[in-house]
Amino acid sequence: MADAAENYYDVHAILAEETLLPCVVLSGATGIGRMLDPSCDSLDLPRRAVLEMPLWLAKPLAERRMLQLRLPRWYNERMQRKMQAGAHVEDLRTRCPYFYEVALRMDALGHFEGLGKFVHSSFQKRYKDLLTRAHAGEAGPDATRLLATMSVEEAALFEAGRASVSAFDRWRLNGHAAPRTRIKRRLDGAPARGV
Repeated sequence: MADAAENYYDVHAILAEETLLPCVVLSGATGIGRMLDPSCDSLDLPRRAVLEMPLWLAKPLAERRMLQLRLPRWYNERMQRKMQAGAHVEDLRTRCPYFYEVALRMDALGHFEGLGKFVHSSFQKRYKDLLTRAHAGEAGPDATRLLATMSVEEAALFEAGRASVSAFDRWRLNGHAAPRTRIKRRLDGAPARGV
């Protein structure tokens, strides 16, 4: 409960919880069929109906065993193979903008074997490339193209990496860490003795 109170005003936590997840209704629901599933013909939601619900609603219903969450397509086996082959080339923003946050919350439910391990290894592979590019000073159209493929969490890390490089350069160029030569030279160009 502390986690929910901690993130109550966090816009990114709210948007992450709006992610639609596929699920199967285990017990029918009376009177809310069209509200939860606009394609439903009746007011009642039948048992075994397949629909998508936002994470904030699906999580407590799954904990009460009223519905069963299914693994979203951006975490499925095909995606896992793609990420193992080349994690840095996948476009996570179009698949799920809050790729890591949603996975963390789904993994906490304990219904999906190996989800945490998959997301952890994906993050490790992408983080290395992300930080290398941020510290290399990637800017302009290349950075824009790169940011368009990152999840929201990765984009924040990338911007933090670029900001740290920028702050370091400002510090270095303001004379705080000006390069100094260690070799003393005589006026005629020959090296000084005793150095």
